[in-house]
Amino acid sequence: MKRKGNLLKTYKLNVIVIAIAAFLELFFFFEMHIFLRIILFILSFGTVLGSMYSTNLFNSPLMNEMIDRAAENHLINNENKSEDKNQVVTQISGSYYGLFSMSFSILAAISSTIFGFIFQGGNSENPIILTLGLMSMGIFHVVALVSLKRLKVKFRDSA
Repeated sequence: MKRKGNLLKTYKLNVIVIAIAAFLELFFFFEMHIFLRIILFILSFGTVLGSMYSTNLFNSPLMNEMIDRAAENHLINNENKSEDKNQVVTQISGSYYGLFSMSFSILAAISSTIFGFIFQGGNSENPIILTLGLMSMGIFHVVALVSLKRLKVKFRDSA
């Protein structure tokens, strides 16, 4: 379906928007009127937060496609067993969602811990460190975008 094929393109666009908005934080190193600073902060930080929340909309469809493919590969590799696709999906879906949930939670905890150590003491009020911390999200999203460009996902209609 065309709609499914556009899912990955939309996800990539979302990552691009997050990266661009995060790099807008670099403009805070230049002298600007306070009104422009407030507008820039609302635009950049609001866009980053909104786009980060919207990434959760993509997780479920992409995970479903991965589970369907894994089930099909399992059936192809085990032709002599009499299993149907629904049985295999039921058996493996918990593992996929569990691994995703665990890895997402661990990465969030690690990043929170790292930023917690960075923003301790005098750094908690240092505007340069705070600005670079917000801008660093853009770096990680550029890395994610490069990884996404290497990813080849072709959605299929399932019968």
